[in-house]
Amino acid sequence: MAQNVNEAAGNITNIIEKTVAKIEIGDESVKSSLAILLEIEKSAKEVSDILVNIYEAASEEEDSVRQINVAMNELNEITQENSELANKSSILGKEIVDGANNLSSELEYFKVNTDD
Repeated sequence: MAQNVNEAAGNITNIIEKTVAKIEIGDESVKSSLAILLEIEKSAKEVSDILVNIYEAASEEEDSVRQINVAMNELNEITQENSELANKSSILGKEIVDGANNLSSELEYFKVNTDD
């Protein structure tokens, strides 16, 4: 019976040692998994930061494009106004030339002939 108790104690010790070894392996696996998860978390944070930077840059670019669009519309309006003013100036210039020609014709009537 003592021999059976000794064998049982040996078996229990053996089982405990194997269990402790498996627990240590499991503990190492958990530590390794934790390290990997922490690295994944760090990488995800970096990606998140990059995406925030991209979003902010895109927003700034969108604002710049809007400002350029407003400026282009203003330039278009100014160009149209300038075109209208140039057209009016051309018409007024023609009217002045026509008026000067008419005045010149009218003044011909009053011209005294000095050849006699």
